[in-house]
Amino acid sequence: RASLPTVIYRNNEKLLYSNVNLEQVNYMASFNAELFPDCLSFGLEESLLIGTIDEIQKLHIRDVPLGDQPRRLAHSPSSHTYCLATLVPNEDISNVDGAEKNYVKLIDDQTFEPLDVFELLEYETGSSLITHQFGPDDSVYYVVGTAFALPTEPEPIEGYFYSIKVVRIK
Repeated sequence: RASLPTVIYRNNEKLLYSNVNLEQVNYMASFNAELFPDCLSFGLEESLLIGTIDEIQKLHIRDVPLGDQPRRLAHSPSSHTYCLATLVPNEDISNVDGAEKNYVKLIDDQTFEPLDVFELLEYETGSSLITHQFGPDDSVYYVVGTAFALPTEPEPIEGYFYSIKVVRIK
C-alpha cells in the first residue's frame, strides 16, 4: 500500500507534521479565510476538500463537490477567492479525438459559490496558476499558464498566459 500524503507545517516555532487520511490527493494549497482560519485545501479527483489542523494536530476537512477534476489551485486571501483550473473528461467514447473540456473557475472562499467560469480552448489545459500583484496596483490577479495538449504531439509545444483581475462587486 502506498503511503498517505503528509502535511508539514510550523506552529509556535516548531516544525510539525500530520498524516492526511485521504487516498488520492492531487493538489494542495494553504489559505486563511474568516470562516476557515489557517486552512488547507486539497484537490481530489472530483472535489475540493477544505481542512484545518486543530490544537492536537488532527486534520478536519470539508468536502466541496465540484463536478470537475481540480488540476491547479490558488487562493487570494485579500479578494476572498479561489481560482481553479479544472478538467471535465470526455465520457463519450464515440468521440474519436476524446477532447476534454478545461476551465478556469473563480470561487468565493467563504461560500464556495462559483463567481465566474472561463472555458479554455480545445486541447488547452491549465498547467500553472498563481496569485500576483503588479507593482503598486493593489488589485489581485490570477495568472494562469496553459498548454495545448494536441493528440498529434508527444509534448505540448505552445500555450498562453492569462492574467485575470479579480473585481468583487458587492
